[in-house]
Amino acid sequence: MAVDEDQNRTHTPNDEATALLPKTQPTPLPKAQLSILFLVQLSEPVTATVIYPFIAQIVRDTGITHGDETATGYFAGLIESAFFAAECATVFLWSMASDRFGRRPILLFGPFGLALAMIGFGLSRTFWPLVFFRFMQGCFNGNMGVSKSVMAELSDASNMAEIFGLIPLIWSLGATLGPTVGGIFANPAERWPNSLGRITLLQNYPYLLPCLVAGGVAFLSFLVALTGLKEVSNSSYLLFQTLITPRQTHPSFRADRDSHSSTPSPPREAIQRPPIRSLMTRQVLLPISSFALLVFTETSYSVLTPLVYSASIAHGGLGFPPIQIGLLMGVWGLYNILWQATAVSRLIKIFGPRAVHVFGYSCHLVGFGFFIVMNVVARAYGEVNSVVWVLIVVQFLFCNSMIYMSFATGHMFIADSAPDKAALSMTNALGQAAGSVSRIVGPIFANSLFSLSTKYNLLNGYLVFVILLVITLGGIRCSLMLPRQLRRRED
Repeated sequence: MAVDEDQNRTHTPNDEATALLPKTQPTPLPKAQLSILFLVQLSEPVTATVIYPFIAQIVRDTGITHGDETATGYFAGLIESAFFAAECATVFLWSMASDRFGRRPILLFGPFGLALAMIGFGLSRTFWPLVFFRFMQGCFNGNMGVSKSVMAELSDASNMAEIFGLIPLIWSLGATLGPTVGGIFANPAERWPNSLGRITLLQNYPYLLPCLVAGGVAFLSFLVALTGLKEVSNSSYLLFQTLITPRQTHPSFRADRDSHSSTPSPPREAIQRPPIRSLMTRQVLLPISSFALLVFTETSYSVLTPLVYSASIAHGGLGFPPIQIGLLMGVWGLYNILWQATAVSRLIKIFGPRAVHVFGYSCHLVGFGFFIVMNVVARAYGEVNSVVWVLIVVQFLFCNSMIYMSFATGHMFIADSAPDKAALSMTNALGQAAGSVSRIVGPIFANSLFSLSTKYNLLNGYLVFVILLVITLGGIRCSLMLPRQLRRRED
């Protein structure tokens, strides 16, 4: 059946320039602005994962477990979930603010506040201050949906896979940098007694240094965005934008797309947000539900990894120290970065977004299943031997590389499901909120169930993994319901 040419492309800030390009030529990418957006996005995985290598130890140090190792997972889950609870509570507020005031100021608030919250977390030594500052980190991360809206506004059918294919690369980079920093720089006074060990502040606050490094990444992204990020959507609140950048009131991203043009786009009216109830359709809810299940299982796997690796073999783990966990995740993350950078976009173009999405999600079966197999082998031999290390490599190959491909396609399906441009920001916010809910429930569910499974020896301590395997099968079924191809929007 013939398809109208106007239906073969999505909205971009430069429709006229796009129309002049040959149909076989992808729309040029605004590389400078995308680089700044990705740097802002990098703050989320770095600050979210930097605590993973030492979260179990910091919970024990607070004394809230009263020496009960099996209770560590429960309290660690509360701290980790506070981040995403706050993100969920603020994501729609950031989205509405970006529609009114513009994308740029909202994207500036996030990393600046995040840097301050990370410092507060590092200076906390009791349980509830840790929860509070983790919650504040999530508040300032609530604007991550805004950056994805900007990416969708910059993309069309010819380059969407290339742009959104970079999202898992950024997450992989952050998820590599975060645990590496957390594992290496935790307890610096003990690790380097003759240098950093002489600093009283680091003696009193053994987890401050990794938090400072992670906060430094967030503050760096703020500085870069402050000096180089341009506005993509104009707002009626011109005075606020003028105070942020007096000489760059609402320049269009088009200037970055076309280096020969220095004329800014004419101001537009503030975006009129559609009511949320208008998004309660199968077209929108199906990709969001699939994404929520993806985030839930991936978050559960991510929080269980350091917990299982740090727990003793008798309690269902492998008995690794924090530095070994951090280095293991960091070294493997380097491979993952190369994989995401070179393969994901190509695989999406070759096999299509749904096939890549389903395969990436299915890799959770290997992840959760191998937690059981590795501990069984370690118990049989009484140590982590070469067989266990082979299993670790296979587990990381599938779960720490392949799964991230599904995040790229998940964001593509959500952005493509928006009924029109006016609904794009709210659709992305709804997807971000659904993901945040999953990230709230995931750590509490996985860590608490791990504690219960090991404490009461439920299914020989493996009940948590069996339940997550069943949930994964449900998520695969939901992924198979996604459309085979992205919808073509007519603008």
